[in-house]
Amino acid sequence: MFEKVTVQIPTYNQQKYLARAIDSVLMQDYPNLEIIVSDDNSTDDTAGLVRTYKDERIKYFKNEKNLGRVGNYRKSLY
Repeated sequence: MFEKVTVQIPTYNQQKYLARAIDSVLMQDYPNLEIIVSDDNSTDDTAGLVRTYKDERIKYFKNEKNLGRVGNYRKSLY
């Protein structure tokens, strides 16, 4: 049995680059992984982009208010 590997992608208004990051993780051949996208209350369509992925390994969380880069990193860790 493979241990689960979690890849965290903290983001803020990076819709333009997010698909590339998600696709990069999904192309890995490791079988037991999950992706956590931690959105720091983006004003672009980050949420819509993540919804286009029909993959249960992707988890999306959006902060109710912008926490800043360090705050978003910390929240995504816990």
